[in-house]
Amino acid sequence: MNMWRPLFFLMLLILCRPGLAQQEASNWYFGFGAGVNFSGGLPAKLTDGEMSVEEGSAAFSDAATGELLFYTDGMRVWDRAHFQMPNSRLVLPAAAWPQENGFTISTSQPALIVPHPGNPQQYYVFNPGNRTSTQGRNEILPATAQQLFFSLCYSLVDMSQRSGFGDVIERRAVQPAVRLAEKITGISDCLQQGYWIISHNLPGNAFYAYHVGPDGLNVQPVISRVGPSLPSRMEGVGYMKVSPDGKMLANLNWEYLRLEVELYDFNTANGTVSNFRSITLSQNAGRPSFYGVSFSPDNSKLYVSSENLGGSQRLYQFSVTEATQSAILASAVNLASSSTLRIGALQLAPDGKLYVAGVGETALSVINFPNRSGLACDFQENVVDFAFDRGDFEQISVFGLPNYMDHIFNQSPLPPPCGKPRSDFAVDDVCVGSCVEIREGSSAEPLEWRWEFEGALPASSDEREPPPICFETAGAYRIRLITRNLAGADTLDRIIRVLEG
Repeated sequence: MNMWRPLFFLMLLILCRPGLAQQEASNWYFGFGAGVNFSGGLPAKLTDGEMSVEEGSAAFSDAATGELLFYTDGMRVWDRAHFQMPNSRLVLPAAAWPQENGFTISTSQPALIVPHPGNPQQYYVFNPGNRTSTQGRNEILPATAQQLFFSLCYSLVDMSQRSGFGDVIERRAVQPAVRLAEKITGISDCLQQGYWIISHNLPGNAFYAYHVGPDGLNVQPVISRVGPSLPSRMEGVGYMKVSPDGKMLANLNWEYLRLEVELYDFNTANGTVSNFRSITLSQNAGRPSFYGVSFSPDNSKLYVSSENLGGSQRLYQFSVTEATQSAILASAVNLASSSTLRIGALQLAPDGKLYVAGVGETALSVINFPNRSGLACDFQENVVDFAFDRGDFEQISVFGLPNYMDHIFNQSPLPPPCGKPRSDFAVDDVCVGSCVEIREGSSAEPLEWRWEFEGALPASSDEREPPPICFETAGAYRIRLITRNLAGADTLDRIIRVLEG
């Protein structure tokens, strides 16, 4: 009997890892009163939604049962009984100015719901800053509110409140305050015990990644300056997504003058974004304005929606199994070229399919086999009907769909959980009155570096590549390097000899 124990515990570990046997995305609420439920296998319409939103939303269900917990438009939070949580008017900055006073919500990805790794009853609702349609809003909003409109904020929803219906118990703006584009995404970390929350500054070329672990949110971001600079016009409209396996990140910007899809590598061990590849379409593809993006469940395909100057709508598939820009671009297939269906967001679902929002439609379009190449992926327009007669307003989708961390849809094997880093560096002996450079060579994806230089100036550094260190007195001195990542820390001491000149 003992021979089966290792296999049993291995299977238990696999089943408990995020992304498997979970039902967080069972209930979708989006658009004007629209909703779809995936608990029964086939998508079924929901007739009880109270939300009306032009672009994105977020909804979350119990991971084990699929029962709805709450949903949000980025301003307010509705509980499972479809009443606003009492403190949800505090959830995000725009909540202080209700829609009836002229404010409407228009944000590509207005919210991302993230379970608190250290408290199964609590959920973070992250928001990259709301956009409104009110003209001259800067004249009617105080300066502090203007700042909140464009900064990363979070609210904490506690489901133990109100007899299990939940309420917002905390709301904060994350410091340092940085103006962000209207996009936010997330992914499980390499330990499968926490999450990375990612957004992009505006203007600029910096990705901001924040880690959420068992102790909560680390408000110090990992900043990656890579790729083209995002201008302030258009507020950074468009979606950003990390692949289900956490290895790639795609970023889109809805601008007629930008003909490229931005593709990067993402590191779930340290939160860095790197290796920018520009997927630049030729002029004969029209002048596309990219909006929706999604990877396939097996991480081999990238799907992008675009609206072209002149009105035609396109849905592109790219193969991203090859690393080179030319190979990715050569794999492009246009799945739809329609002047009638205006294509918005793309979102994976628990049934393994990829759903497509149509602006002003009463049904969702679908890619039935998103892992397949070319037309074999089987794109069908307006096949999942969600309309019903409620009398007060018509149910339609607009640009957005619920925003999820797509690791819950992953169909590829995950790498082993990351291990702690291994500190390493090299340094040569030096003469008194001279300075020497240190050659850092640590492995296993450190996230932080801490240097201590005995008898030298400077005495310490937190940079990966420290500045040259200088000595004024002969002797033998210790250099200590402490590296750290999500899995732990490692310390290495070396001795440098400072010789008389």
